[in-house]
Amino acid sequence: MSEAPAAPAVTYLIQFAHVHLDFRQTEFHAALFLHNVDPADVYTPGSFNVARPFMICSFPTPELAKLVTERCVLIKQVYTLLSTGTDTQTCLANTTPTTSDSSWKFTFETFAFKFTRDEQSAIMQSFIQTLAPPGAVSMKTADDVYTVIHEYEVTGDGSPLYPRFDHTGNPVAENQDRPPLNVFLTKHFCAGNRDLCDKYALTKRTFLGPTSMDNELSLIMCTSALVTPGSLVFDPFVGTGSILYVEARAKSERRRMGCLEHALSARNASI
Repeated sequence: MSEAPAAPAVTYLIQFAHVHLDFRQTEFHAALFLHNVDPADVYTPGSFNVARPFMICSFPTPELAKLVTERCVLIKQVYTLLSTGTDTQTCLANTTPTTSDSSWKFTFETFAFKFTRDEQSAIMQSFIQTLAPPGAVSMKTADDVYTVIHEYEVTGDGSPLYPRFDHTGNPVAENQDRPPLNVFLTKHFCAGNRDLCDKYALTKRTFLGPTSMDNELSLIMCTSALVTPGSLVFDPFVGTGSILYVEARAKSERRRMGCLEHALSARNASI
């Protein structure tokens, strides 16, 4: 008896947070490695650009996509990619009607550019007419959240390279008709694990020192070091224990060394 054919891989759009740009790929590769996934099977080298927050990739199963995403604090959102194009009309032309009868709503997002409310509404209406979702609209409890995303260029510090309006709110004439890098039509799939950055924020610690490691970098290091439940984490320069404190969220066994053992003991009691 022949085996059933494998389900086709689903294409996703990853939106990275625009912070710690040089660590995005390192953390993502580590999360893939932890789940025995070859990066080459997920995305092509040309689809990753450190200056851009969006990356198209594919996973064989939704479950695997969620497991990988859960280990990444530099991932902001993951969307199911429905269509894409270099401008709105091309993206619309690549869009096919949906057969999902789930409740839905439509949102609009831009990166490094601004659209007026009337412009946003007109663009969303054009996609709604093309997508033609048969389900009921639900602004608060929608099962399917569709988002059209316009991506534009940014400077090295993340500011818009071609701002449509200046700091006083006046239009910048030469940038009014600037074409986007990409337009994406998406459906929300899952969020990244950025809540951990707030959970382990330095401002919430009962003890800090001058060398306390940034909480977000500590979380990135946790994944990059391939820490999993049961791992032994050794920090020879433990100091105030900022890294080990975050490593503990993976329920790893910890060996603590440093002159502030009493502070670590009090802190670990609350973990």
